[in-house]
Amino acid sequence: MQVNADRTSVEERALLERRTIELLTGELGAHVDRVADKAVVSTYILAAMSDLRGSVCPDALPEMAARLVRHRLSSANSSLID
Repeated sequence: MQVNADRTSVEERALLERRTIELLTGELGAHVDRVADKAVVSTYILAAMSDLRGSVCPDALPEMAARLVRHRLSSANSSLID
């Protein structure tokens, strides 16, 4: 059934996106000490994922989101992440 296949595909993409956000939050958040800075990192990750969704291959989304977050954080002088 096509409807079930579409629903499964959407659910799989949502799960993959949640896992990606969790991994990036852990990876990038490990470079900051304060809880407030970790909240900023999380906010930037959510925004980057939203901005990139549909524009890049799903397989490339985590790496592209991480790069975009690093760039935005550096540009905003919120935190230096290397």
